Amino acid sequence: MSGDRVNEFIEQATLSLQGGHFTQALEFAQAAIEVAPSSADAHLLRAVALSHTRQPQAADEAFRKAIELDPQSAKIRYNFAVHVYGQGNRERAAQLCADALEREPSHAAARQLAERIDAEQRGTPVASLAPPPVATTGGGPPPVGPGAISQIRPGYEVAPSRIAFVQNLGSSWPLIGWALTGIAAVITGFQVIQVGNMFTLIFSGAGPAQNQALSNPILSLIGLLVGLSTIAYAILDLLDRRGNWWWIAAVLCCGAFPGLGVYMLLGRREISNL
Repeated sequence: MSGDRVNEFIEQATLSLQGGHFTQALEFAQAAIEVAPSSADAHLLRAVALSHTRQPQAADEAFRKAIELDPQSAKIRYNFAVHVYGQGNRERAAQLCADALEREPSHAAARQLAERIDAEQRGTPVASLAPPPVATTGGGPPPVGPGAISQIRPGYEVAPSRIAFVQNLGSSWPLIGWALTGIAAVITGFQVIQVGNMFTLIFSGAGPAQNQALSNPILSLIGLLVGLSTIAYAILDLLDRRGNWWWIAAVLCCGAFPGLGVYMLLGRREISNL
């Protein structure tokens, strides 16, 4: 039961970070730590929230605690690197990136930040470099300064949003997906009942006029609009999160329901580190 509570607090903290509610994220992360003091993910979330709320020393301690609990995590070291880079400590950030890449050589975000630091130390103009891969809460390129940090979630990192519209919605964006799933489920239920009634009439020998009376063009139109909306949602979400495009095929094959529901449960977890 306590594991469920920890996961719930961690999920809420993550959503709060994504929505730019950093104080609230800090509260949820602290609640997770109180339930599970040995959770590295909870301490990492707390560190990220502290960095965003301009508490660098407390954030340093939280990052060190997270590393102590999960020494092999490249994710923790990368986030710590972004934090200290934002504080102006390039040497420490470079070392943390090297540590992250030692544990996970394919970590593209850590490699990009390490290359940026190396170029800056060699005097390459910053304007010619890609910004460090950190998440933001508004439009435009990621900021470089105190508190700049990548948003994370247990088990994987959330890639920075590509679409400003989605990014501005923050934690409301996944709620829209679940709302569409619920609406699609209701529409599907009505359509199943309608088809069942039509088959009943057919087997009872009813004429075409009675079958036509059961048809509901408004319900059909709403179903079409909901179906198109779920496809549009999945496409925007995949573009924003750099997900696997095979999920579009799943949504198309399974329909608005349960296609989008399956995507919300499983597809949104396939996030790259880019």
